[in-house]
Amino acid sequence: MRILEGKYLRLSLAFFKEHLGASLFVLMIIVACFSFTEYGVAWDEKVQTLLGYDAYNYIVDGDKSYLTNKDKDYGVFFELVLTTVQSFYSSITGLNFVEDFNQNSNQIYLLRHFISHLFFLLAALFAYKIAFFLYKNKWLAAIAFFLVVLQPRLYSHSFFNTKDIPFFCMLIISFYYTLITLSNKTIKNIIVLGVCVGILINIRIMGIMLPCFIVFFFLLDMLKDKEYIKNLKLVFIFLGTATFVLYITWPYLWNNPIENFITSFNNMKNFRYGGAVLFGGKVYRAYDVPNSYIPIWFSITTPITYILFGLLGIVLITKEIILKNIAFLFNAKKRFFLICLALFISPIILVIIFNSTLYNGWRQMYFIYAGFIFIAIKGIHFLYNKNKKILFLPLITFIVIGFHMIFLYPNQHVFFNYFISTKKEDMETKYDMDYFGVSMKQAYEFILERNKTSKNINIFNCKYSPLFHNFYTLKERHKSRIGGLKNNINDADYFILPYGHRFYFDPKKHPTNKKISKLYSLKKQGNTLFTIYRLSD
Repeated sequence: MRILEGKYLRLSLAFFKEHLGASLFVLMIIVACFSFTEYGVAWDEKVQTLLGYDAYNYIVDGDKSYLTNKDKDYGVFFELVLTTVQSFYSSITGLNFVEDFNQNSNQIYLLRHFISHLFFLLAALFAYKIAFFLYKNKWLAAIAFFLVVLQPRLYSHSFFNTKDIPFFCMLIISFYYTLITLSNKTIKNIIVLGVCVGILINIRIMGIMLPCFIVFFFLLDMLKDKEYIKNLKLVFIFLGTATFVLYITWPYLWNNPIENFITSFNNMKNFRYGGAVLFGGKVYRAYDVPNSYIPIWFSITTPITYILFGLLGIVLITKEIILKNIAFLFNAKKRFFLICLALFISPIILVIIFNSTLYNGWRQMYFIYAGFIFIAIKGIHFLYNKNKKILFLPLITFIVIGFHMIFLYPNQHVFFNYFISTKKEDMETKYDMDYFGVSMKQAYEFILERNKTSKNINIFNCKYSPLFHNFYTLKERHKSRIGGLKNNINDADYFILPYGHRFYFDPKKHPTNKKISKLYSLKKQGNTLFTIYRLSD
């Protein structure tokens, strides 16, 4: 019996190693199946959901509500994917998600979160494929996979952020087909790359940077090979495919493609948001943050070992550019690293030049991490060639980060590394914490668990949209126990104070004669996400 068990174990390990990328992908899906229900609803989720509904109904039924939606200049590809899945689910369950949104929102959000996270895991699988293509080493490829899924902030956002994470994911997928196409410029590869780039630009218009580099290399080959007609044909096929896919997947462009594209580009360059952000203990307007905003946010929320590997990779790429000069531009793999470096550094420079509006944290710039992953892999590969035992360093790092993520679950989006102190318990006064408000789901659950007898629990809303949205994630038996979200503090039994500057609560504006007692604070890494207060007569 033991011999058979040993044989099966060896066969299982051999199969796992043979299909390492797919095995890791399936493993992380299993993890998600046991955890995705715990993530709350973000501030923007309902708006994004309804934008997807409007676009879907415009395409399917000709409903023109989409044309009056204030966010129609957002690319809607990923929202259309989610809405299509919801529509299919509706046909099975008989639910009408649009008409019964509030009633069925728990199921809607859970479905959205799971599908969104699947796309994130698919991007991790493509990161594996890229690293394997570059080095033909499964362990380096596995490291690339984990550099995606073990970035705590991105992992958590992958459930509820359908703006920034899908762009990051699509960029990695586009990277893969860019590498394949630069290595073998067949018509098939160019068409597939064009499809990916069209979708990429749809999701976030900043994606236009990638085709600029691709076309540059095509034109460079044209000058080198003197094959003008052939290379111009490839450029035409690539740009034609990308443009066609962008047009058919973005209804906003249908009426006036050129003008509306330019309008969207200008709007996204300096978006219509004048809110405040908390950075380094100071409050700034989103359109007037310091130039150090993105570099510092990246540095304090990315695991330190990852940063060190990335810095080594940057040095190596820079060294190769200097030593090999023009020759560096004619090698497919080196071109790929040049694109990664450019799409890591240049967006940061551009937002500084354009003085772009930046939201809380660096979530709008999460996509720069896509290029950074492969820069870091280059650094790890260099060390691996020096000493193969170096693979233990990323392994130990992943174990440590994994434990951090388990401890933070389901609030990995408030992860900070040890470049800054997380032990003084004052980070919530220096940096935006749970600015998306997803922890409000946990606040509800604590109150319901603490007060099991009352059937009419009133909570002071104070116009917190995340509090309102997360109410609809509750199961029906729990919703019925919440008497209401009260705008008057004197009508409430509890109020919840979230930490994140957009949730600022001024008690002077809400005077009350009730006795206020602190009930509970949710802390992660010693920092407060929210505090619940009991209001009593």
